[in-house]
Amino acid sequence: MGKQAFGIVIVCSLFLGCLTPTIKRNLAREYYNIGNTYFSLNKYAQAVESYQKALTYDPDLSEGSFNLARVYFALGRYDEGLEILRKLQTDRGENMILLQMIAYGLAKSGRKEEAIQYYVRVLSLSEGNTHSLYNLGVLYYEMGQFDRAYTYLSRLYEIDQQDLATLKLLGQIEARRERFSAALQFFLPYLAQKPDDSEVGLTVYRILVDQKRYGEALKTLESLIEKKKEDPRLWFEKAFVLLTKAEERKAGLDALTKGLTLGFKDTQKFRILLAETPLSYLEDVTSIFIRTGAFSKEELDRFLKTFYEQN
Repeated sequence: MGKQAFGIVIVCSLFLGCLTPTIKRNLAREYYNIGNTYFSLNKYAQAVESYQKALTYDPDLSEGSFNLARVYFALGRYDEGLEILRKLQTDRGENMILLQMIAYGLAKSGRKEEAIQYYVRVLSLSEGNTHSLYNLGVLYYEMGQFDRAYTYLSRLYEIDQQDLATLKLLGQIEARRERFSAALQFFLPYLAQKPDDSEVGLTVYRILVDQKRYGEALKTLESLIEKKKEDPRLWFEKAFVLLTKAEERKAGLDALTKGLTLGFKDTQKFRILLAETPLSYLEDVTSIFIRTGAFSKEELDRFLKTFYEQN
């Protein structure tokens, strides 16, 4: 019995060596397909196991190695994924997809300068590669190098002037460079397609207020409020421009009541509102603070005391 068991062990250990190359390739392909199914279902542990089995049968299955690296990236195991991709780069040569995946892994692991080098290499192979142009813009934007970010994104804008991600990022770059009129040239067509983006909408509103374009600022807010009626920030901003700029008392007080009722409470914003509200409206504004529960009478007295002492 012992000799028989020993013989089985030997047979099993020699199993892979006994398989024909065709059978090995077929088994590798089967495990690769199973890995793809697990990957599509976000079952990463099973995907890793399947891809590793595929590579056991066929170490030259480059798509198996590539997808294994992708799973490692999905798991946040960037160093392991990059090691696989760089081996592919050495063994199989460079192509745009491989270079872009390496760049992605480097960027996600915080190695932005190295990622930039790879995206630039992609552009040397295909100067109009939109994926690389956009990611170079993003990386330089995140690094605070706005002029370089703009250089790449403006090239992308020339290719597609309707792409929302490009419009938004170009607007953000121009706003950070304090080129506000130029920022509007990108933000406004972006909002026309994405009217529910509160952050961009509020940025546009504030630029328009600074430019004393109050009617357009209010129109922007109204469009946002139509999409997000329960956002207290939007109602407060509407109250602010109506009370301090347009001097529309009733509509402004109504908007303020709505914003405070919905729970808006930002001490710095309150200070600015009190500083800029006409004296004839001030008592109405402070009474709304108390009536909506934004402040108690005692809290408001302390707040106003501090406010007047500092102003």
